[in-house]
Amino acid sequence: MSARRTGFALCIGSAAAFGALPIFGKVAFDHDVDVVTFLFIRFAIASVVLWALVALRSQSARGRQRRHIVSALVMGAAGYGIQSTMYFLALERIDASLSALLLYAYPAMVTAAAIVLGREQATRWLLGALVVATVGTLLLLGDGLGGDADTVGVLLGFASAVGYTGYILAGDTLVASLPPLVLSALVTAGGASAFGIYGVTTGSLHFDLDATAYLAVLGAAIIGTVVSVGTLLAGIERIGASMASVLSTVEPATTVLLAVLLLDERASALQLLGGALLIVAIVLCQRARRPLVDLEPVPGVPA
Repeated sequence: MSARRTGFALCIGSAAAFGALPIFGKVAFDHDVDVVTFLFIRFAIASVVLWALVALRSQSARGRQRRHIVSALVMGAAGYGIQSTMYFLALERIDASLSALLLYAYPAMVTAAAIVLGREQATRWLLGALVVATVGTLLLLGDGLGGDADTVGVLLGFASAVGYTGYILAGDTLVASLPPLVLSALVTAGGASAFGIYGVTTGSLHFDLDATAYLAVLGAAIIGTVVSVGTLLAGIERIGASMASVLSTVEPATTVLLAVLLLDERASALQLLGGALLIVAIVLCQRARRPLVDLEPVPGVPA
């Protein structure tokens, strides 16, 4: 198999693994796992495995500037941690399919912010893509807020997209300063530390879980975090970040499909239309993009 085909397969596999993450979250919550415990165990396991991979690949954070290492840890604790909290709090209240589609408003948000900040050129195609994304997001929000979905859950889902946008914009410079695998290990370590400290301080960590709950959290850590990040990085090496970003649109489609098959969810016609428009907008953004300053997604999980 050629490197290009292998790269395509790796990126699609990564997107599918990312797409399974909300399903693991739903199963865990159905078995009485709270958000803080879920995220602490997930990030702790993922961090241990990612650091093991860093060691196997003979990479290290040693010799790197201390401010870059601290920034990555803070990104995990504050940026990634807060965004993940909002996403999984939303997941407790609304369907996995709707929460995944709402999150995927973030690529268009990143592009719009990059234009405002002067990091992107506002071409006609790019502006058209943002219009399509805006319509898609409004359809999702309108259907969610006006339908049977929990209003707070819908707003939390949208807020998680805003939070992830800020996470990417704040961390794009670190991508060039740290190896992606090391950066991912630092981010997950920061997330685990933040949730561990918060959980111990508030007494909100609970480990008396049943076997299904632990399997769900383990799946979120290994499949939804380590495998997804590892295959994404391997895919990017072969086909580049822009094409990998386009292929990442498989993720929300995977979540919707798994939610229908495994959780008996039913997405409304407007939700499906809004999600489809967001996917189209992502593809258009990537094809139309002519960056003044390269802005790549920070390695990690969008949730």
